[in-house]
Amino acid sequence: MLKIPSNGKKIILKNGVLSVPDDPVIPFIEGDGTGPDIWKASVYVFDEAVKKVYGGKRKINWLPMAKIVLPIFFLKKPWM
Repeated sequence: MLKIPSNGKKIILKNGVLSVPDDPVIPFIEGDGTGPDIWKASVYVFDEAVKKVYGGKRKINWLPMAKIVLPIFFLKKPWM
């Protein structure tokens, strides 16, 4: 079951301009193209970079998508 972070907000496109809240929800697939070991190190770097650059005023709320995407991907032609 997908659990959307309760404290995160959507990034929206309004009049051709992105509006990014201080606490956006960012979906990800762990290991997509790099391997899960790289993701675990990367997410730490991303979080610390956001923390340092914005002085703790912004935070990414990560949303793991593998539980949703992978079962659909492996179904035989789910769109037909």
